[in-house]
Amino acid sequence: MAARLIAAILVAATGTAQQTDRATFQKACGSCHDVSMVSDLKSTPEWNETVDSMIERGAKVTPAERAVVMRWLKKNYTRININLAPADEIAEVLDISPEAVQAVIAHRPYRSIDDVKKADAVPAGKLDSLKDRIAFR
Repeated sequence: MAARLIAAILVAATGTAQQTDRATFQKACGSCHDVSMVSDLKSTPEWNETVDSMIERGAKVTPAERAVVMRWLKKNYTRININLAPADEIAEVLDISPEAVQAVIAHRPYRSIDDVKKADAVPAGKLDSLKDRIAFR
């Protein structure tokens, strides 16, 4: 019973954090342009460059808001090279546990999503939903 309650609290907290991140993203980016303009996938360095460029052009965001915007972009619009990305980036972009990340890293290199599935570190359904966000360079 206690385990279920803890799990429910964690799910609720995660949902609330995602809503807060989305609201901050919409406020920060939507003040200059429609947030639907964000539709392509970029790497984390590309998003850093884009966000910094927007700030240089006058976007009014605090350092804390910038961090939230980047967290939102990583969770929703970031593509990673699964063969080269560091563990923390894989965990954040794919939203997987540290143990799953270590299993992913241990089976590198990959040539396809099917190779990642064979590592049995991430559920196949989750990989299928993220396949457009994983590169194999």
